[in-house]
Amino acid sequence: MSAFLKDMLTLYPGKSYVQNIGNDDSGTHCGVSDTFRVELISTSNNINRLELVENSDSRKKWKSFIEA
Repeated sequence: MSAFLKDMLTLYPGKSYVQNIGNDDSGTHCGVSDTFRVELISTSNNINRLELVENSDSRKKWKSFIEA
């Protein structure tokens, strides 16, 4: 939400490039868990700049949600 308020965007890829390996019971505050295990992207992708086009209806809905 803070990114939206600063007119910024966030991109969430469909598949991750990284795997969280911190829940292997080697630390002090967590045990073994697969909670954060995700499917990794299987190919190397070039990430190119995209043209950004704002959807005015989406902006209005977000603004209404934040101001509520």
